Amino acid sequence: MPNANVVLGNDGINDLSGSAGRDLIYGFDPNGAQGNVGSITATRVATGLTGALYATAAPGDSGRLFVVQQNGTVRIVDLVTGQLLPTPFLTANVDANGERGLLGLAFDPDYATNGFVYAYMTVTTGGAHNEIVRYHVNPANPNTVDGMTTVMSLGNLSSATNHNGGWIGFGPDGYLYAAVGDNANGNNAQTAANLFGKIVRIDVHADAFPADPNKNYAIPSDNMFVGTVGAAAEIFALGLRNPFRDSFDRGTGEFYIADVGASSWEEIDIGRGGRLHAALRRQRLGCDRPDVADPYRRRRHLVPDLVRRGCQGQSLHRHQWRRRVPADAGGGLGRPGRPVARPWRRRHDVWRLGQRSPRWRHR
Repeated sequence: MPNANVVLGNDGINDLSGSAGRDLIYGFDPNGAQGNVGSITATRVATGLTGALYATAAPGDSGRLFVVQQNGTVRIVDLVTGQLLPTPFLTANVDANGERGLLGLAFDPDYATNGFVYAYMTVTTGGAHNEIVRYHVNPANPNTVDGMTTVMSLGNLSSATNHNGGWIGFGPDGYLYAAVGDNANGNNAQTAANLFGKIVRIDVHADAFPADPNKNYAIPSDNMFVGTVGAAAEIFALGLRNPFRDSFDRGTGEFYIADVGASSWEEIDIGRGGRLHAALRRQRLGCDRPDVADPYRRRRHLVPDLVRRGCQGQSLHRHQWRRRVPADAGGGLGRPGRPVARPWRRRHDVWRLGQRSPRWRHR
């Protein structure tokens, strides 16, 4: 966040106030001793979930946690009572084979006013394909939705059930970003003719296709292939394999893309519009091109997490990369149908993380 006033807390209990301008508030000093801890603790906050792979909250809502399940349901954890609400927030008819299913959820930045929430899912109507849909919260019951509209289709799938991507989220520019896997075909990522192996960016607050009921969005004018014949103008960046979990840094606006490797290496890229994220393919490309982006991090067998800043659980402001180790079977808070790292996840549970200190809990 450029030209921001930085406000720092410490390892005690602080009342922190911002200024009349732009503020970046840390509940701790990131350069202090409390910014470097040797361990974290995990507190279970919900049980009874199946194939839970993502958790998020609505803007300004600190009392509810929305948990995405691969089978097509979103459940609400009431963080005040600690109860898992019996009625799902939404239920969708999805194809949940392999790594397909209900894969992502994003609340509109203006959710408090318009009640819009977006989901990324695999459906079979008209042939198996991934699509982004928009739901509207039920005005009579904010714990349920009451209507759905298709925003866009991401292309018909082959028989392969892996590499579907699935993350969606709003960037600081107000546009909706979606991470689309290569449908188990690396050649898809290298062509601009389809949306597989790409980061897609669209404007969901406008409609440039009023005659098409299944295309309810507009295309940002600075997307990389706007005006290019034969190329998909929705593409923001390409050359990715299965960018399943991604994140915007709330402090800087930086975009981090966690891309899945094959058998040995995974990588985290800094998302740049107009870039080919193919650094691990440089040897095959045989060139040193300025439009080919180097990865920010390479690691063996990562399961990426969000970029976290501030609030409590202060050490977690740093970028979290977790080694993938054998875990209990099932989906969970990682790639669908794949093992994830302990202690961030236990089967059918949601955990809250914090330092080993009674003063701090990551909420």
